[in-house]
Amino acid sequence: MANRSMRADRRLRADVRFLAGLLGEVLREQGSDELFALVEELRQACKQLRRSFRPQAADSLIAWLAELPLDRAEAVARAFAIYFQLVNIAEQHHRIRRRRDHELRPQVEGPQEDSFAWLVPQLPGRGLTAERAEELARSLRVELVSTAHPTEAVRRTVVEKHAALHALLAARDAGPRTAREERRLRQEVKAEITSLWQTDELRASPPTVIDEVKNNLVYFDDILFTVLPEVTRDLEEALEQVYPSHTFRLPPVVRFGTWVGGDRDGNPRVTPHVTRQALLLQKRLVLTKYLRGVGEVARKLSSTTTMVPAEEGLLQSMEADVETMPTFAAFMAGRNLQEPYRRKLFFVYRKLEIALYHSGGGTVPELPLGTADALPPLGQDRGYEAAREFLEDLDQMASSLRNSGGAVLVDVYLDRLRRQVELFGFHLAPMDIRDHSGRHAAAVDAVLMSAGVCADYRDRSPEEQVALLTELLFHAGPLLGPIADLPPEAGEVWEVFQVIRWALEELGPEAIGPYVISMTHGIEDVLEVLFLAQQSGLAGWRDGQYHSSLDIAPLVETISDLDGAGEILADLLEHPTYRPQLLARGMRQEVMLGYSDSTKDGGYLAANWGLYRAQEDLARVAREHGVELRLFHGRGGTLGRGGGPLGAAIRAQPPETLTGRLRITQQGEVMSHRFLPAEIAARTMEQVVTAVADATCHRRDAPSVPGAWRAAAEQMAQVSLEAYRALVTDPAFVSYFYAATPLEEIALLNIGSRPSRRKAGQRVEDLRAIPWVFAWTQSRHLIPGWFGLGTALERAANWALLAEMYGGWPFFHTVIDN
Repeated sequence: MANRSMRADRRLRADVRFLAGLLGEVLREQGSDELFALVEELRQACKQLRRSFRPQAADSLIAWLAELPLDRAEAVARAFAIYFQLVNIAEQHHRIRRRRDHELRPQVEGPQEDSFAWLVPQLPGRGLTAERAEELARSLRVELVSTAHPTEAVRRTVVEKHAALHALLAARDAGPRTAREERRLRQEVKAEITSLWQTDELRASPPTVIDEVKNNLVYFDDILFTVLPEVTRDLEEALEQVYPSHTFRLPPVVRFGTWVGGDRDGNPRVTPHVTRQALLLQKRLVLTKYLRGVGEVARKLSSTTTMVPAEEGLLQSMEADVETMPTFAAFMAGRNLQEPYRRKLFFVYRKLEIALYHSGGGTVPELPLGTADALPPLGQDRGYEAAREFLEDLDQMASSLRNSGGAVLVDVYLDRLRRQVELFGFHLAPMDIRDHSGRHAAAVDAVLMSAGVCADYRDRSPEEQVALLTELLFHAGPLLGPIADLPPEAGEVWEVFQVIRWALEELGPEAIGPYVISMTHGIEDVLEVLFLAQQSGLAGWRDGQYHSSLDIAPLVETISDLDGAGEILADLLEHPTYRPQLLARGMRQEVMLGYSDSTKDGGYLAANWGLYRAQEDLARVAREHGVELRLFHGRGGTLGRGGGPLGAAIRAQPPETLTGRLRITQQGEVMSHRFLPAEIAARTMEQVVTAVADATCHRRDAPSVPGAWRAAAEQMAQVSLEAYRALVTDPAFVSYFYAATPLEEIALLNIGSRPSRRKAGQRVEDLRAIPWVFAWTQSRHLIPGWFGLGTALERAANWALLAEMYGGWPFFHTVIDN
């Protein structure tokens, strides 16, 4: 094992030396020999300090750096920034290489931890038959939700250069090269590094919300559209290796959702129009991807009826196409008559093309195989109105192929496209809508005032608001028309619900994810959204039956709200007007947990313990009420925002919450690290799915947490909270915060569309959690990731008990490791 590790390290070090050597050449050419010498002198001095730290030498080095002219200091900083980018690229490439090592030499390397090859062979030993293994696999539903939080400072252009360097490092590993090939590859790598040096890392202007949407769609276009279906297929193959007599056909085990374009909390630039445009951009991209996919399959499926028969159902489906698409059928008369699959795919392609045309996305000018004749104008025939119709056509083709000796053609050519449709529909990714509870209250107030119901809703106590909402939810019909005359802010909230209704009707029932309510403090916050949904036609009684097409997810994100999360959920589930909503949504309820704001509110340890206890309380309440609970974890990339290794975080959840389902945000700053290039994306998703499956298997065997451990955690959380609050409420703290971090400068950076504050002011409470953490990170204080923990551990003092907790409690182990 040690020898293998040393060999692996040698390869990584060789890559770092290769890239660093080329960077040195670039520094000489683009800067000067003096710049290179300065960077090298500083690098060697820092290495020496690391080996043997001497305060006097450190002070001397700092004084020397302080005397550098600004332009020279900037060049040195830029050189080191690019160097560390190159090191990160080498490390990511090494991760890919190590994954391949495990797959190429399984007898030598063994299965890679948290891979399907590591998990699935353990299942028989845990007593899982093939049927039970399939039951476990079918229970898995991991949903990763991308966000556009403004801490991804790197431009898309720079990320693309990183991707190009990844590809070139892969080419270096591909096999022996001639001297000429080696020279050219080296020149290509040097060209990319030179381009990095000459490229401005930061944007010249702030991104719009639509810019953020387009940046997010690049991950779907380049990576996720291909990788996501393969994750499920890889799991199926791993299961069939262990259970060879059983065929596994699983629903998608991992999906992607999005907040980009739908997260309105604190971002006035996310208007209803922007949300609608974002949804249309998603539809246009997915239809364009399908068109390319159908074209590729049509080129492959050249089977003719002179060689193999086609199933009667397929022939009937083409007759139906002729009836519903007479203009195009006339154009296709006499074409590909003996190639039923290719002919069918022409009709499929045209129906997709028409759907794209009606979404405002224009058209792809040629049929899959091209044609010299002019096509009839779009809009004259009926295209697909729903992804379900497209899927039915693909299933009909698959059935015909399998029944005529073409099963391998389905597996190789058609299966990926079918899985993609199953995953992405015509919406690409479900879009969550999020807004602040205060905005919903203002909108309800304006609706009731406009309808003449009351003029003092916001002045009433929470109990009085609940009483009024209860009466209205039971008895009130529509109070306003679709276009309501409301004040601007309330009118915008109202219009968002109209956009949701449009999206569900036009893009499909999975186009919209849960409606997330930020800063939920009581059930009135949830009932307000339910009232607005009913008034917008998204929920309500129809023909004696209650219908609802919208999930509503309260977000609890302060220490006090986490403490009361179970009580809030119990009140909600027991409320008579909310019961029909639950029944209409399959007795499922989602609750989101806020890691960033809870840590900002109470510090790292208190927030983590509060989140743990809230999960326990929520699971217990849901179980007592016969409701399926789905927790949505609003984690960020840094520890102060709930970050850390995902596998450890999943296993650290309370066992009763581990049910095969996980929903978790993927913040903007981690997207490029976790999902580029494609091999890293595949490994990331494999690790998450494996951790969820493994933790779900273990949940029944998990021992209960001893009372002494819980009492110690409770005491330490309270001590930590007091220490943290004493810091942030100190009168001098705000002045120190602004002096010690580049907060004001961060607000000037062009890295996100959302303002850094919820409202104007210098108070910490007014600052959003993301710039709060980002600011501390830049000065390396990292306050949100540790402050208060040391005091809590010192006060606890019982080191034997703490060691016992660390060794036997995944939650505490992960907190301390982080």
